Amino acid sequence: MDKPLILHVRGINGDVYGSDARNLLFHTVKQYCNPQQRMHLHNFYGSAEEVKQWQNEFTNCYFGFTGEVTYFDARQLEALQTVPSDRILIETNSPYLSVHCNVWTNTPAYIGDVAEQVAKALKMTTRQLVNITVTNAVCLYHSVRFQCAQVHDGGNK
Repeated sequence: MDKPLILHVRGINGDVYGSDARNLLFHTVKQYCNPQQRMHLHNFYGSAEEVKQWQNEFTNCYFGFTGEVTYFDARQLEALQTVPSDRILIETNSPYLSVHCNVWTNTPAYIGDVAEQVAKALKMTTRQLVNITVTNAVCLYHSVRFQCAQVHDGGNK
């Protein structure tokens, strides 16, 4: 439980949203992991119901979003908007999943473009989103965890 668990799940043939694969993974992780386990669902593109399912079982579950947000449908946008702000991450998933349809090779240089698209979907400024996601990344990956609750509530605890 000391280290975060990073889970990268893609759908199987015919499962556009990856729901079947994530459901199988959810039940496996639930069987073997402590509910307090820090985890990062990398490249999340599931449903709002899945967000709630993971959050209800694993309180330290973070959801990473890539440039694919640019192409999300209504179901996926609802899921993104369901993720609590203190559990959202942005990522490029280089060299794949570019935010730009005319760019075949993605790079970390496009993280700002990912941030713009995610912020737009969440109806906030890019600066707000970057501040939130940097704090979240530090809380997830930094070994000193006791300060994160204070950071997320503005120090009011």
